[in-house]
Amino acid sequence: EGEVWKTSNQAGSWLKIDLVSYRVRPTRYSLRCNGSCKLRNWELQGSCDGESWSVLRRHSGDEALTADAATSSWDVEAEHDGEEWFRMLRVYQTGQNSLGSYFLSLSGFEVYGALREENKVVL
Repeated sequence: EGEVWKTSNQAGSWLKIDLVSYRVRPTRYSLRCNGSCKLRNWELQGSCDGESWSVLRRHSGDEALTADAATSSWDVEAEHDGEEWFRMLRVYQTGQNSLGSYFLSLSGFEVYGALREENKVVL
């Protein structure tokens, strides 16, 4: 079954990944939900400093994650120049989930694109 990460029932819940010494320029991402609270309204966001966040993809009423242990992938549709490298990514819940609550529940988060360390391209 695997582990499930779940927030409290609070509007504006989020999950943040900090790559610390790496930077990513994402082109696509996948989420896995393994529980009863499926995301419906959220944004994938990127940041270099943890204060200012760029929206990389918006979801409103998205029902791609419906089955138990559902996994789905989306392209990044950046509202920025597409050339930015981010230290942090987060899934920010912008509305209620499939149960009408604000629990954010995830069991998987994958990011695809380019990765670098310092000023070197790694992948």
